[in-house]
Amino acid sequence: MKNLEKKIDKKIAERKLVVKTIPTEQEAKKLLSSIEIIFEDDDILVINKPAGVYTIPDRFNDKLPNILSLYNAKYDKIFIVHRLDRDTSGILI
Repeated sequence: MKNLEKKIDKKIAERKLVVKTIPTEQEAKKLLSSIEIIFEDDDILVINKPAGVYTIPDRFNDKLPNILSLYNAKYDKIFIVHRLDRDTSGILI
């Protein structure tokens, strides 16, 4: 058993381990409140999405703050033209 543990420890040490954490609801809300609006009119909203924020609700925890829910609450109904991964920043229409 000890040989197996040593082999496992060696494999873990050889690999780079990246741990990503989901922001707390408070942290996510803070991120959402800091979103820059690039363009806005009666039909289109263009924002600069920061990294760390979901575009659409998370499939495992739909209570986490996300762009779609935030702007659906602000405007009657919005439609996401495309999405960006949580860890990706960029322009969102």
